Amino acid sequence: MNIDIAWMEENVFLHKLHEDEARLISDLFKVHLFETGDEIITQGELGKGIYLLRFGEAGVTSKENGRATFLGEVGEGAVFGEMSFFSGGESSASITAYRQCTVYEFNRDSYCKLLTLYPELLMAFLTHLVSYSSAIVKKMNQAQASAIPR
Repeated sequence: MNIDIAWMEENVFLHKLHEDEARLISDLFKVHLFETGDEIITQGELGKGIYLLRFGEAGVTSKENGRATFLGEVGEGAVFGEMSFFSGGESSASITAYRQCTVYEFNRDSYCKLLTLYPELLMAFLTHLVSYSSAIVKKMNQAQASAIPR
């Protein structure tokens, strides 16, 4: 299975990629298929990459003292794994496929190669990642603010 370059152009890079850029992105992002119930990321494991959920839905859970807490659901376009990727630490939550999922993985070797060959594409990818994360934080802040009694 190949990377959907048109989707990446529209949703991640926000511009049409040149042929050589598209070829590189196809080489750098690995495609993974997960079936219902498969763990895409396992809490406590070292981060291997940054993941983009192209198709499907998944649940996010965290275990503390043997007790699992449901944190939310993610769908098409979701980005996850970035915290452990950049910190070099363990994943803080598990991501489990609710139905078949197609996931694009961007690993450390790919990061270094893109940084060296096309830093502007890496910047576009990181901008997408920060925008996605910011939207989540804003939703969390709004939910918390509406839960506070006035």
